[in-house]
Amino acid sequence: MSNVYSLKYYLVIIAVLITGSLQAAFSISGSVITQTGTDTDLSGLSSISGVTISSQTGVNVYNIGNRRLIVQGTLTIDPEKEMLIIGYDSGELVRVEGSGHLIIGKEIIQNGFARYSEGMAIFLEDTPQGFTNRFSFYNNATFTWNGGVISIYAGKFGFYGDTVTVRAKSSNAKLIYRTQDPENQIRQETDDFISTGFSLIHGDLTIVGTGQQLNGYQPTQSTGAIAFSSATPNVDVILKGYEGGGRGNTVDIKHWGGSRPILINSALGSNLICGPHISGHGNAYGVALVKQEFKLTAKNVAGNGISNAKFFIKDTNHGNRETYSKEGHTVNNSADKIYTGVTNSSGSTPTVEILLAANIVNTGNSDAPNTGSYAWDYRGKNNDHSDLFDVNVWSYKHSYVQLSNIEMKGVNEKEVSTTLFDDPNITKANESDAAAISGIAVTHNTSDDTGTITITGTVTLCDLYDKIKYDKVNNNINEPTISTLATTVTGKILKLGNYQLILAEGSKIQPCYKFEKIETDVVSSIHDANTNLEIALEDPNGIYKLIRLQDVISGNVTIRDETTDTVLKEITNFTGDLNLVLQSNSTNVSVYLTRDGYTNWATNIDLTTDEVFSFIINQAILSENLGNAATLENQTAELFLMRKILQKSQAIQTELNNKTESTINLNSINQPGATDATMEKQEELLELLKLILGKTITVRESMNN
Repeated sequence: MSNVYSLKYYLVIIAVLITGSLQAAFSISGSVITQTGTDTDLSGLSSISGVTISSQTGVNVYNIGNRRLIVQGTLTIDPEKEMLIIGYDSGELVRVEGSGHLIIGKEIIQNGFARYSEGMAIFLEDTPQGFTNRFSFYNNATFTWNGGVISIYAGKFGFYGDTVTVRAKSSNAKLIYRTQDPENQIRQETDDFISTGFSLIHGDLTIVGTGQQLNGYQPTQSTGAIAFSSATPNVDVILKGYEGGGRGNTVDIKHWGGSRPILINSALGSNLICGPHISGHGNAYGVALVKQEFKLTAKNVAGNGISNAKFFIKDTNHGNRETYSKEGHTVNNSADKIYTGVTNSSGSTPTVEILLAANIVNTGNSDAPNTGSYAWDYRGKNNDHSDLFDVNVWSYKHSYVQLSNIEMKGVNEKEVSTTLFDDPNITKANESDAAAISGIAVTHNTSDDTGTITITGTVTLCDLYDKIKYDKVNNNINEPTISTLATTVTGKILKLGNYQLILAEGSKIQPCYKFEKIETDVVSSIHDANTNLEIALEDPNGIYKLIRLQDVISGNVTIRDETTDTVLKEITNFTGDLNLVLQSNSTNVSVYLTRDGYTNWATNIDLTTDEVFSFIINQAILSENLGNAATLENQTAELFLMRKILQKSQAIQTELNNKTESTINLNSINQPGATDATMEKQEELLELLKLILGKTITVRESMNN
């Protein structure tokens, strides 16, 4: 035999041995087919006697007849290319044991998008109904379920043992029971069950193991979508992205033996059905909580994120709150739950979990689902499964916003975005400057909407508003109520409502360019109004009125009550803003300012007409070069204009009365050579003004008639 021939001979022998070892992964003993090694598809079954293979619409169908399948190696089934049919023999039809690994379906990624296999993967023919294992995993078995349908007539689909590994990856991973029976169950008895999605029809998911991640569970027409066993440890069981609500399930949650499911991001929120595992059984107790993840994003009008904005959510007590206390575990839902969050530099808050509803049962009984002991405590506004909450948003530099009736439900985190507008009443743009304001203390009575505002230093009303706003946003967001400040603004008035103003000894409160007055419904406590108070103030004891002179420069000021001939304020060489507070209803208060080298400034005030009288003082400089404006030429021009006005008035009167009035004759006084204004001309001007006034009165009376 030549060397070349010998080499070919041995290569052929090696190839045959390799091929044989791969195909030998399936073997049969009696009515049991055992898979070992690695099979990437079902083609190895073609070597098993009695297996029929057919093709249906491009899918290879392998029917092993009334035999059992045991998987001890790695077996992959692609439901888009092949399908396995198993007839009924007895007991279990499929068993994955040892280190066996069953993979159903594939993850197909194209253009960055992942999809998961669809189609029928395994079909178990009809079996007797009952609580019998039909499809089971034991020991160190692994089940990777990317996608594909497993159809079972009845019985248990179980994962038994803490070391069984389960990975379910999409809602295309679907188990269908062809009968509807509470004994049709996925028995989750492993501590290593992780799902991002799977579907179940006509069966219960019975949770026993504790190490699970049950995300994306979609049950349909189940008798009890989430069920528990007496063997279930008393621990919280988290189900995230539950999609069973409204899908025809008799009960979404079956309470048993202290069950503690927590549903986060349920598709329909709290629109769920909860009841006993066995009606009338004392062991049908537990606590179920439904929560929704929430975050807020706040932006300004330019679309940029706002940092340090805060949201506040408070649930509503509808009188259904109870406390769960079993097996040493307590859930106390009696108090209102308050949720807050603070935005970061991007304008987003961390995620918080909002409790939508609680179902607390301390003793099982025969009450129907969602009634009696199994009734829900809804935490939203409407006492139902609408799950509506108000989201209140506060920011120091921005106006308050309430986002009403936010629906807290959905399989994903609820993210709400809002635009905040600048608060026009803020004067200190930097929040740190507001925090640094001293001499103001705001206290709140948490039992009602009252409080005190104590002034111990020299502050302005602008300082007061900024401090109240800072206190609200950073320290007491719920006071006096979530939607209100301790003050409201009307024009230049700060209204304190049920908050008392306290002015301590040595304090002083002054107006600013935005605000000049405080109104409060509570009697103020003022140490000395003459020294503490420089603003208008109205409380139940009366009104302090404010006379405010702004921009006074080196002025000599006299303020006098002309009615009583009393000097109210007198000060010399004053510069700045002068504030005089008084409790008076005088109708004639005079204000007179002089300044060397400048024109005088004066006004008269009727204090009954308002509470704040604010003036900006402007005194013109005097110059010797201005001369005397009272000239004969000016008087002559004034006389000419007054005659014209008188003639027009007479023409209007004639038209109204439909008759000709006698002509008015006025003698003009000529004073040749005179240049300065004269007394005679002045008297003539006064006479003309009297005549004009008389004509005006006559015209008015004619129009009234």
